[in-house]
Amino acid sequence: MFDPKNIFHSLPTDDVAKDFQKFTYPFNYQPHRSVELAGEELMKYLDSTADIEYAFGHDDASVGKMFGILVVEDENQRVGYIAAFSGKINEENQLPGFVPPVFDILPADGFFRKGENEINKLTEEIDKLEDSSELREYKIAVENLRIVMKDDLEDLKKKQKKLKDSRSWTRAHISRTSYIYPRGFYESLADESKEQSMIFRRQRNAWRDRIKEVENEIAKHIEVINQLKKQRAEKSTNLQHRLHQSFEFSNALGEKQSLLDIFKNLSKTPPAGAGECAAPRLLQYAYDNNYKPLAMGEFWYGKETTGQIRKHGNYYPACKSKCEPILSFMLQGLKVEDNPAEQFNTDFELKILYEDAYVIAVNKPHDLLSVPGRKTDYCLQNILRKQCYNDKLLMVHRLDMSTSGIMVAAKNLDVYRNLQKQFASRKVKKVYTAILDGTVKRMQGKIELPIRMDFDNRPMQMVDWEHGKMAITYFRVLEIKDNTTRIQFFPVTGRTHQLRLHAAHINGLNLAIKGDELYGKPSDRLYLHATHLDFVNPRTGRNIKLTCKPPF
Repeated sequence: MFDPKNIFHSLPTDDVAKDFQKFTYPFNYQPHRSVELAGEELMKYLDSTADIEYAFGHDDASVGKMFGILVVEDENQRVGYIAAFSGKINEENQLPGFVPPVFDILPADGFFRKGENEINKLTEEIDKLEDSSELREYKIAVENLRIVMKDDLEDLKKKQKKLKDSRSWTRAHISRTSYIYPRGFYESLADESKEQSMIFRRQRNAWRDRIKEVENEIAKHIEVINQLKKQRAEKSTNLQHRLHQSFEFSNALGEKQSLLDIFKNLSKTPPAGAGECAAPRLLQYAYDNNYKPLAMGEFWYGKETTGQIRKHGNYYPACKSKCEPILSFMLQGLKVEDNPAEQFNTDFELKILYEDAYVIAVNKPHDLLSVPGRKTDYCLQNILRKQCYNDKLLMVHRLDMSTSGIMVAAKNLDVYRNLQKQFASRKVKKVYTAILDGTVKRMQGKIELPIRMDFDNRPMQMVDWEHGKMAITYFRVLEIKDNTTRIQFFPVTGRTHQLRLHAAHINGLNLAIKGDELYGKPSDRLYLHATHLDFVNPRTGRNIKLTCKPPF
């Protein structure tokens, strides 16, 4: 049980301390039963701890936190677990019963806090100078001088225009009469014009000189500020560099690398907070204390989030941007499970739903890529190319690897472009059938949520009202049975993971699709199937209506 007086905790039962063949692949996994039991114990402890309950249970408190469980075997062959949390809780990164951080940045006498204080003092000084009354007065003075200069020069232009008009009248009058003007009269008109131009330039330059004097004073202040900003940037860079060197990680081979080295090997700069997540903490503590890692999982504790999909008590993959480079090094030397996303379905007989000289529609099996991926060419498109003896065949649209159902391919480029336009202009009618984990509260309706890529956790998507693209889905419940909901989705748009996100999000249906390993809980498959598709054949003009019943 979880004991805050110890770091190593016993498992609830010895029955689960068996059959650890390979370590958890942390970026796509179903938690081992031992991890789930340990997680249940830890959540009970968190529920009963006042400080932590306040941190995650109140409207004015934090949203939530990722906690990690690592099942280990110690030197005496005892199997238990250790626990960690990501980042800080109540401004603390060490709490009783949890493993410590890989590197503690919080001690007041440590280099990081001292360096941070120096940077903060520079920031305060910069803010003070930027907001100083003297600088503000100089800027106001410049603006006022420009306004007065503009008015003064415009008045001068008006006066000089009257003089110019007078000279023009005189010249015109001379040309119409035979009166002989005194010698030099004509030249005096030209001299007067030149003199007025000189007067205007002198007055304009005088104003510019006055403004320049004030601008020079502003420039002196800005130069001091820029020098301080340069100092701050240099101190910040040096501090981050030293911090990244101080985060040192081990792997099962006994090798060590700093955070700086790990990301330098990938030609990347470590992102903020790298090394402070639960997974690296757990593995580092295990290596430092001669524990053998057996299984791992990370769950969300606290309020549901409105951006990323994070539900209380659910397990989620390790983050990609911060943890993938670190864990890829730390797991070296361990026998790690294969990535489930790279285990492709090969045991199927491809069913053709429709075919003519221009298009072919098939029932795509689940766990099969639509088009070639980064690591494999095994996909529906290449299977169809071989089957149709057509290397130019192209899939017109996409289904997630985990999704099954109707997919259409074009047999030449012109047909492909036409069908693509039909999809882009939303002329293609699509219907999906899914099973949700739980009972919905609405029997039908509309979901509108803007979606964008979650760049820290590719390929996951997230809701973002500022930068996301609006996604629209209509739905209708077909059946509610055994705490599951059979539902039909009618997507208007076609964003990546749209139906999965709209189902799972707190502002959507708040129920994940069964078997959704990204936004819900893993199962034998993702229970999402493309059941209906209507489009127009580009060559014949005939409306094609396809139906394919779900296999669940």
